[in-house]
Amino acid sequence: MQDIISQHESLAASPPTDAIEKQRLYNACRKLSATTEDHLGTASRVNGSVLIIDEMIIPNVGANPRSTMQDLTMMAALASAERTERQWDELLERAGLLILDKLCYSKTTGESAIVTVPKQLG
Repeated sequence: MQDIISQHESLAASPPTDAIEKQRLYNACRKLSATTEDHLGTASRVNGSVLIIDEMIIPNVGANPRSTMQDLTMMAALASAERTERQWDELLERAGLLILDKLCYSKTTGESAIVTVPKQLG
């Protein structure tokens, strides 16, 4: 457990500055997703926080060709993928977070802000 925490702290100490570092963080978060979900849910419940996630959301159906191409590039080059709307919903549900809003600010890429709160605050 201490190893997971130190890995998480090292990633948090040096936020991503380019696509490769963002991918490194994404992959690390996938590996630590159960722990991360617990921490996100607990931190939000204790602090009554609003969590805003700035990420790409690929529609479940009818994705834009540009976001699909970016997703395929990530799969081929980095053995990873962007999350679909359904995957985000399931991840945040497991973390105990209620989605208040999804604000898409780039229809071309699907870049969005997901606004969440702990379920008991919603």
